[in-house]
Amino acid sequence: KDQPTPPPPPTHPVPYRRSYGNHPSQIMDIYPSTKHSSPVNSGSSHPSAPPTVVFVHGGAWGSGHPYMYKLVGMSLASEGINCIVLGYRTYPCTDVNGQVGDLIAAFGYINDAVKAHEFTGIDPESAIYACGHSSGAHIIALSFLKESPDRTSICNIVRGFIGLNGPYHLWQMYEFHRDIGINDVGPLCPANGGKENFDRNSPVLILEERAAAAKAERRGGEGNMPSGTRMERKKAQSKGKSRNCAASFPRSLLLHNEKDCIIPCSSSERLHRAIASFKDIGDDEGAHLPSGHSRLVILPEGDHFSTLIELAVGGDKDGKSTLLKELKLFCC
Repeated sequence: KDQPTPPPPPTHPVPYRRSYGNHPSQIMDIYPSTKHSSPVNSGSSHPSAPPTVVFVHGGAWGSGHPYMYKLVGMSLASEGINCIVLGYRTYPCTDVNGQVGDLIAAFGYINDAVKAHEFTGIDPESAIYACGHSSGAHIIALSFLKESPDRTSICNIVRGFIGLNGPYHLWQMYEFHRDIGINDVGPLCPANGGKENFDRNSPVLILEERAAAAKAERRGGEGNMPSGTRMERKKAQSKGKSRNCAASFPRSLLLHNEKDCIIPCSSSERLHRAIASFKDIGDDEGAHLPSGHSRLVILPEGDHFSTLIELAVGGDKDGKSTLLKELKLFCC
């Protein structure tokens, strides 16, 4: 009797999971690339190691799990990009500071594991990028700027940052939500420890302050710097930090839908300007990546979730996906 024909092997990547901490949410699902990427920016005719994009989900700081973003991992892997979908503790298990700590631990673990060839299917020469949607983009950006005595800066690990519809100015987001009557719907306030912490947890404001301090330092004096900026500068000096702790914010690709009714696109526009303000300051103290490099893409169609949906189910078979085209040019 003839044996039935076995099914063809799956064409989509099969993920595997790793833990980077003891909490059930401190996990990551790993989707190795199913093909080599083209050396778009390498200047070489030889294929380079596929890049690795670490995707940090959103969920208003209070929800989300890697299994919900399987399509993101599968989509990027099919485009020649390794994808690691990162889990982290959400509110009320922890606050934004705890989430930043989770990302710091996770990226350190990923960096060590990739270099040690401990991730099956990922080349140890693979460049690592951080990509976040919504509150996930906020947590990544904040993790670049938060100081911690027991870590290596994530800026020294990642080659670049991809922010999708991120809230980088918390007061702006709160007021936007208040105007449309949804300011108390999500855990924006409690996850950040109250409105009194909005400024210190806003990447835009941190970068703008540090840029003002760096420019004043370059002029040779504090001049008309705000008192808060002078205090931050003195604090950094007392810890032996240079202005390049801010200038090392990695080169960035910021995408935002113009019709986003949850987080206004002005959030990404202002972060773009804040990053770009470092371009004229220079990099004479050896930051890992050049400062001031940011590309902003405002997408005329779609809403807050359109970038996520396009990333998850898009594919770029017809060459019409602006997001995937931008992402591949940025990473590959």
